[in-house]
Amino acid sequence: TKQKNYEDLNKFTFVISWISGWCCNCFLCLYQPFMELWVGKTYMLSFNVVISLCIYFFVFELNQLLLTYKDASGLWHKDRFRPLVTALTNLTLNILLVQVVDIYGVIFSTVLSTLLIGMPWLLQNLFTYLFDKRYLQGYVRKILLYTVITVISCTVTYSVCIMFDFGLIQTILVRFIICCFIPNIIFYCIYKNMNEYKQALLLLNNMTKGKLKKFVVVLGMR
Repeated sequence: TKQKNYEDLNKFTFVISWISGWCCNCFLCLYQPFMELWVGKTYMLSFNVVISLCIYFFVFELNQLLLTYKDASGLWHKDRFRPLVTALTNLTLNILLVQVVDIYGVIFSTVLSTLLIGMPWLLQNLFTYLFDKRYLQGYVRKILLYTVITVISCTVTYSVCIMFDFGLIQTILVRFIICCFIPNIIFYCIYKNMNEYKQALLLLNNMTKGKLKKFVVVLGMR
């Protein structure tokens, strides 16, 4: 049913947002020391580029989820113009912005074309032909919530990570341990009462055929 499909979309969006948000925390805190270890400071890009790449990654992953639903539902004909318009906009912005803001233009031309044209158009198609249109605003609000929480977790995690500065390898290891705990604790504290969180735990339990049942129960499933 449309209702079941929409509930699954919410569940998968939650899972993708959690995983992508955690990856963004890792990228933000680990990119620079890893690149310094690999190529040295001379060939490193600025930290602002790291932030830009994290934004690009998060937007890309959410968009990929929506594209998966579009492909699975067979909306290719109704969605035929969106990829062309989005790609043309991306190419145009690439050419214009790269001359003004250098590498940022390459990254943000993709982000802007996706956020301003690709995703809104895709959401409109999905919530016209696959889901009930009355759910669209609520779904967009959830995406915005996940985005804000990801930004908060990245800010907190990075603020803690920069307090530790050892040798490069030690710094990477310590920061990775911090990234494993702080963002996931933040996500848990904020999301633990959401229905999507409980559905995600049920999905995890089913995928492991009950092998992680005790772990799932500890995390909040009753």
